[in-house]
Amino acid sequence: SAIVLGGCKLLIATWEAQAFAQDDETAKALQRTVAARTILHVCLERHKKNEPTDLTAAMDIARSQVGEMKSHVEAAKEAKDIDAAVNLAATTKRLLSLIADCEKAG
Repeated sequence: SAIVLGGCKLLIATWEAQAFAQDDETAKALQRTVAARTILHVCLERHKKNEPTDLTAAMDIARSQVGEMKSHVEAAKEAKDIDAAVNLAATTKRLLSLIADCEKAG
């Protein structure tokens, strides 16, 4: 699914979009990670256009969320919830990739 926010287009995976229609711990973790990725994506695009933005704050939010997601992935693995572990790990990887892009642009 594609969403447009602040003039920026962000692609979210099917499981990420579905998380916004659910209310369990995995869904909430995915929601927060998609939100962190969205904030970071918008800030990066604004930074590239030399528009005012706080890329540092967005990076702090994103890094904090990565730390939280690692514990969710581990909990899902321990519970043998393979689908949740895979989805959480994939979403975390997408956020880590964007963080790496921001570090290069920074």
